[in-house]
Amino acid sequence: MHILFVCTGNTCRSPMAAALLAKIAGRRGFAVEVDSAGIAPLANAGDEMAVVRGALARGLDELVQCSTFILTSEKRDPELVNAVAFNYLMLIGTVIGGWQLARGALVALEQRGPGGDEAFLEAQVVMARFYAEHVLPRCVAYGAAIRAGSGSLMALKAEGF
Repeated sequence: MHILFVCTGNTCRSPMAAALLAKIAGRRGFAVEVDSAGIAPLANAGDEMAVVRGALARGLDELVQCSTFILTSEKRDPELVNAVAFNYLMLIGTVIGGWQLARGALVALEQRGPGGDEAFLEAQVVMARFYAEHVLPRCVAYGAAIRAGSGSLMALKAEGF
């Protein structure tokens, strides 16, 4: 299994999370490859990527907050992990999708110029912006559902189904 932690600068949060997971997994005998990455290159991308930069930073913050919530609440709420799994996976996938599209847009911005496929390169930037404006805002809703916990989900008895 390979796990990638993503944060803004890849200088503190994601390297620390990667190191902690690698240590814990090693102690428990799990074979896991752990790595970290950051979205810092977006900081130097200029105004054209401002929307992407902001939306991705908000999505990443939501992911960090939800991860912390799950890790600190699961002992008080044993059903929490099962109750939030879908929304947590959607949150992770949404943030990673935005990160990958942002990476593609950054490469496209670097390759613009004579001899390049301008239509293709422009499409990469437009797709990243569309995703930032229309998909990444869903991270807030996933986060709200995660922080709601398992109470209402587990309130129905099995006989009620």
